Amino acid sequence: WERDMLARAWAGWWDEVLLTEALVQLTERVVKREQRNAKTLAFDTWAGYWLAKAHTRALIERLRQRTAARVASSCLLCWRQLVEDVERRRERAWVMLEKVERRMQAGAWEHWCIYVEERHRIRKGLARVVARREAREKAEAFAAYRDYCAHTNYVRQLAERNAWR
Repeated sequence: WERDMLARAWAGWWDEVLLTEALVQLTERVVKREQRNAKTLAFDTWAGYWLAKAHTRALIERLRQRTAARVASSCLLCWRQLVEDVERRRERAWVMLEKVERRMQAGAWEHWCIYVEERHRIRKGLARVVARREAREKAEAFAAYRDYCAHTNYVRQLAERNAWR
């Protein structure tokens, strides 16, 4: 079922990508035609669309909704958001890497490893406690059921003995 849902979720994603690329190229042409005189616009090659799906979807939606006359401004806004998002993510990744490197250089890598191991140990302990509690509850329930069965069995035997006499 999960595989089916995943397949449904990802169905036609490449077509969406191709469609988006085609739409962006079309937009590029429209914008270039509109701004032929004022050469203030430079469309970069459109890479990294998998990094910012939300902005890409917004781009697709706005491209579908607007007519060709009103495309340029909203599309450029979306495009700027997309590029900003990509750059922000890249910056964040670099900052994270730099932090890790600094920690490693400062000798804090061992502390980080100790922290991770400790967290893992604590979580395993918690899981063990929960499992133990569940096992105990199961055992108690089973014991109660066993006693009940034994009791009913005993009552039945008594009844049979009395009936046979």
